Amino acid sequence: MSQLGSTQNVSDSLMDACEKFVCKLYGSNVITSVNTLRFELFTRTRAKSRMLPPNKDSLTFHVKRANYQAFIWKRALEAKPKIDDPPGHGWKITGEMLEIEWMRLPPAPDAILELMSCNCKRDCSNNSCQCRKNNLHCTDACGCDKCVNQMEESDFSDDGGQESDEEEEAL
Repeated sequence: MSQLGSTQNVSDSLMDACEKFVCKLYGSNVITSVNTLRFELFTRTRAKSRMLPPNKDSLTFHVKRANYQAFIWKRALEAKPKIDDPPGHGWKITGEMLEIEWMRLPPAPDAILELMSCNCKRDCSNNSCQCRKNNLHCTDACGCDKCVNQMEESDFSDDGGQESDEEEEAL
């Protein structure tokens, strides 16, 4: 962990150390993979997603941002430090805006996302809805009333279930 900010890029050994550290933060001295620990905690305790460690993809981008910031701070007294632009270090440019790159992979496998449902008594317009909280649309499997979080018909593709080239590349 003392390697944070030593170089602009995160080495494999630093990423491994950060991943092990996060696993220890969540109480595991045995499991050293955040993805494995996340799965174990979810299946064993049925913990809510906000109580689970980040997945490996999300953790990687967080470590990149932390490393980039530490790299800048360690050079605060240098006259003209050579520092790369933020994109590629857990940040991205969208339009003309600098934004956090949270992750590149889906938050969960499609099979899990299809199984998630809510039983809201209201219209699913806020984060008390489990589907909305997890950035998902409500489905027919949900028991919600007067839902405003369902996918609109225009959101459905007309390709007979075939994924577009862009969708395939995203997977």
